[in-house]
Amino acid sequence: MHRLLPLLAGLTCLLAWYRPLAGPGAPLPRTMRCRARVLGVDPIETGFWTRVRIPDGRTLRLRGRPPLRPPRRGDLVVGRVELWELEGPLNPGGRDLRAWAHAQGVAGLGVWRTLVRLRSGPDDLARRLALRRDLVRTALLAANSDPPVRGLLRALALGESGAVPSATRADFARAGLAHLLAISGLHLSLVGAGLALLLLQLLRRLRAGRQVAIAVALPCLALCVAWTGAGPSALRAGWMLLAGAAGLLALRPVVPLHLLAAAVLLLLVLDPSLVHRMGFQFSAVATAALLRMPPAPTGWLRRLVSATLVASLATAPLSAWYFGRLPLVGVLGNLLAVPLTALLLLVVLPATVLSAAGLPVPFLWSLAGRGASALAALAHQAAALPLAALGVPRPAAWVVLASTGIFLVSLGSARRGIRLAGAAAAVGLLLGTSLPAPPPPAPLAVTFLDVGHGDAVVVRTPAGDLLVDTGGSAWGDDTVGERIVVPALRALGVRRLRAVVITHAHPDHFGALPAVLRSFPVEAIYHPGRRGGPRWEALLAGTSVPIRQACRDPLPDLAPVTVRCLWPEAPNPLRHLNDDSVVLRLALGAHAVLLTGDIEAGTERALLDAGGLDATVVKAPHHGSATSSTPAFVLATGAHHVIFSSDGGRRFPFPAPEVEARWRAAAAVTWRTDRDGAVHVWSDGRRLKVWSHLRHHAPPRARGSRPRRRSAAARSVPADGNRAAREGSGTAPPPVFDRGARGGRG
Repeated sequence: MHRLLPLLAGLTCLLAWYRPLAGPGAPLPRTMRCRARVLGVDPIETGFWTRVRIPDGRTLRLRGRPPLRPPRRGDLVVGRVELWELEGPLNPGGRDLRAWAHAQGVAGLGVWRTLVRLRSGPDDLARRLALRRDLVRTALLAANSDPPVRGLLRALALGESGAVPSATRADFARAGLAHLLAISGLHLSLVGAGLALLLLQLLRRLRAGRQVAIAVALPCLALCVAWTGAGPSALRAGWMLLAGAAGLLALRPVVPLHLLAAAVLLLLVLDPSLVHRMGFQFSAVATAALLRMPPAPTGWLRRLVSATLVASLATAPLSAWYFGRLPLVGVLGNLLAVPLTALLLLVVLPATVLSAAGLPVPFLWSLAGRGASALAALAHQAAALPLAALGVPRPAAWVVLASTGIFLVSLGSARRGIRLAGAAAAVGLLLGTSLPAPPPPAPLAVTFLDVGHGDAVVVRTPAGDLLVDTGGSAWGDDTVGERIVVPALRALGVRRLRAVVITHAHPDHFGALPAVLRSFPVEAIYHPGRRGGPRWEALLAGTSVPIRQACRDPLPDLAPVTVRCLWPEAPNPLRHLNDDSVVLRLALGAHAVLLTGDIEAGTERALLDAGGLDATVVKAPHHGSATSSTPAFVLATGAHHVIFSSDGGRRFPFPAPEVEARWRAAAAVTWRTDRDGAVHVWSDGRRLKVWSHLRHHAPPRARGSRPRRRSAAARSVPADGNRAAREGSGTAPPPVFDRGARGGRG
């Protein structure tokens, strides 16, 4: 029976992945006063995440930002909560947030606006451990000031991988070293081996054997798992060590693969949602591959190379699924990073124990900081290599399951030819189904991405691709590029960018530029010529990509599409940065797309004097603020469609209701990225199609707007320029260039 455990564990994973899920229950209001019990707290770089249970029994996952202070597990809290609307994939290559939350048993995602602790939780073991963790966190933060070093030490000592800065996490992921940021078998094995050796020395005089040392070490390992927050990787490793220790105590032979299968089965029975967690998937797959690999060759270096190569190949489908890349330098990076991490843990573990006991030991934490700094530098150098990672669109779920299964099954064969054939088949399936999408079937395809409060517009033509603004955040969230922009570009089939145009130096327009530069070859960066803040100036100074000034230097030739820079002819430091935004007009045949950046009413008046603003599609200036989209500007464009790129008013009251009404009164169809997801525009110069990535149809017509008879499904516009003729529908099918957007459940 025990030989069937691996097969039974695999079937259980499939059943847990595709298990029927309970309905979400009654809808929750978008804004509400929430009284809840805290189930868990996850510190991150820019705040914290809480998992809370509300009075009706449902679970919410809520984010908090400074100056809100994080609660502790078990606390009773109350506050004002703003919930987000859970939708399917909002962008090409995006993940289905609604399916993810459903699989996790989460009824809603949102943010704390206010948060007050009403009553502390019970004085149990978890709360006592939380107090000791606070002592460790305070000690390591006091001894180190560098944010990457602090984040790495918090990840290794406390399991708080979310505290690692986003740029450092991106380096580790690109270099194939992301597994080092999670508490897993490496950490627990060092703890267990150290405890066992120490106890053997202490008990030798008492003539106690190995079994006594193991029995004493087991509670310490359980305490270590609880200390790190009982994450998926730590739970898997802990249960494996527990089962193995039990076999040694019973003097029974231990089969490691069977221990892994038993641990997976037990964890999924206790919590089926674990199968959807990234840490559990990486940990289980990598461990299964290491246990199924043939006997390692002699020599520690050859064994380390073999183990690293096998683990990298086994987790390659998961890397493509979660990160959109296949690390190519993982073997070389792990050869250096794994021994360095082991040495670093030899300092971190005693420093953690002593700090939890009330001894800060700053000299140990300072020494650990030096090791963490070396580890971060190693990851950065490995990630900076030209071929550090191969970017791929996000594969479908069945591709991930099939390629992983093929590799694991063939890996257990005694014949080398079968193992090589299985590895080749798995890699071929993954790459063959993840090839970039074909070029657009029309000379012009424009996609307005949903990046929250910000802009990111992808322009695709047969002559090359442009990215106008990259999205980003002014509040320290540098993950927009890795989470949204880079996966969307890969799903749309972008391989290189002729240019990146930054309309102006505000973080919500250039914040994701570093992620884009790391992931794609870029021929040039265009900007309005104005100086920005320190972050913008440091970014320009640190890149080797040619820097050019829009409206002065020639833009890339994308014939037959005409790209024209309308503004600014010359930057003026007396103007607001918004009013010096780059304004582009993309023209093809009888249709044009006007990209307006964040211009305000003053710049709109200057553009009206210059003329040439007519366009079929317009990106609303300044996200639809009340200080832009003047009546004269709206009428001068003659737009058929207007796109508002905003977060729906979470940060700023954009778009303003009166501005939306003004565009509708001018007979323009309004689109909003917060409501419709990414908005696609397709044109061959004669016809035009506009559709929503999320809803795949036209938005509902607002009351009081001009009646239309146009087909909501077709959305075609003839190119004769006649407003009445626009009511007819065309025959051109929408282009299929976002095949990566419909991955499986996530």
